[in-house]
Amino acid sequence: MRPVLPERKMNYKMLAIYICIGIVCVIGIGISVYMQYFQDENIGVIFGITDSEEEDRYNELKNNFNSLFTNDLTNMQEGSINVEKIREDYDIVVTRYSYNEQEENYTLNVSIPNININNEKINEYNNELVDKYTQEVEEIKLETGYVYDVKYKAYIQDNILSLVIYSELKEQDNNQRIMIDTFNYDLINNKEVTLGDLLELKNITVSNAQNRIDSEIEQVQQRNSSLKELGYNIYERDLSSDMYEISNIENYFLGEDGNIYIVFAYGNYEQTNEMDLIIFT
Repeated sequence: MRPVLPERKMNYKMLAIYICIGIVCVIGIGISVYMQYFQDENIGVIFGITDSEEEDRYNELKNNFNSLFTNDLTNMQEGSINVEKIREDYDIVVTRYSYNEQEENYTLNVSIPNININNEKINEYNNELVDKYTQEVEEIKLETGYVYDVKYKAYIQDNILSLVIYSELKEQDNNQRIMIDTFNYDLINNKEVTLGDLLELKNITVSNAQNRIDSEIEQVQQRNSSLKELGYNIYERDLSSDMYEISNIENYFLGEDGNIYIVFAYGNYEQTNEMDLIIFT
């Protein structure tokens, strides 16, 4: 008589684990292939993040822009930073001069940053900052009815130092001006960082970035045109201006989480608080 062997029971728990591992591997390979050929596309699509969620996140970054300026440095660099400091006991970016005065004819809340790196280019930039903002402070003290606020934020990541300075100037009954200055520096190669350098760091092509900028500025202008028809006094964007060309953009910085901020602060040139902010996440 042929012996009857006991029936082997299938280990469904182990089978489920193997299936899950296989699915994860397939998804990983799929994402790798997708990013290899479509690296400029939004990865949110891959993970099922809806356009609405992306838009909400983007708008939140824009709305939180003014809260960035806390007069300090956020260092996201892993490991030590090999730079020669002017003062070893100070951070790489510090407040050099601070004016907090409220007089009868003016109000000052001004923090002027200083980059604590012993470098000819950096020293030149520090001197320009002091000359520019202290001169503005001294001139305001001679005027009546002025309110002047200056604050800054600095970041270090990917061996890049980004400094952005935000200033508001209210002159009596005139419109408030909002002005932005930025400085980006490669701490390894000791040179200024261009917007093109930042886009390359994020694997964003210049053409894609330019299309995004043109599209967003055009959308702003279209919304403003509708408001103008309703009788509102709005600031006109000149869509043909070369200020929107990547090679001519003056104010940009690498912010937290590696987001690239491009800022068109029209108050840098005119009496307005209008500003357009474009962020590459």
